[in-house]
Amino acid sequence: QLNLIQAYIHWISREYESALNFINSFIHYKNDEEIGFYLKGRIYEGMNEFEKAIENYNISLSLKTTSKTLYRIGIIKEEHLNENGISELYQASLSNVISHCCGRLAQYAVKRGIILPEPISSFVYCFNNGGTLLFAFAPLYNTPTILKLENGNGLNYLEEKSKLLKSLVKNKKLFLTKSNMLNHPF
Repeated sequence: QLNLIQAYIHWISREYESALNFINSFIHYKNDEEIGFYLKGRIYEGMNEFEKAIENYNISLSLKTTSKTLYRIGIIKEEHLNENGISELYQASLSNVISHCCGRLAQYAVKRGIILPEPISSFVYCFNNGGTLLFAFAPLYNTPTILKLENGNGLNYLEEKSKLLKSLVKNKKLFLTKSNMLNHPF
């Protein structure tokens, strides 16, 4: 565990070679824990070695599927490898549709021409317009049920969030490849 902590400290300090030594030592003894491979992926990402980062993220996913790992893979694919990372961002977003991750999914979905049909809610409308407003709502974890808008109307935050999730799940074929759909729980 001390190796994991030291790897994290060196990674935060951008001392990537030292971080790799410590995380490799951790993995040598704990090769069944996803966190070791996740951190190794983050280290390689800091070194701009994106293929190695994805290799380690995939190992991490094989041990335990987490939104944070899916998010990292999606972002690397979209921003650094000129690949489609929509599927990973979609899967990561389902655990919290009002999140930074879902805002990124919305940005890349619009960029790729993916629009949710039937804009049944304000949040679906925000999603279809690149997710900018989703970024504004993401930090509001203790959000009141009704949000007061500038025009004086109320917006039921939980209802809108639920409608966005339902729309994303209903339209999963827009986001998932055929190979990913086989493994997806929905």
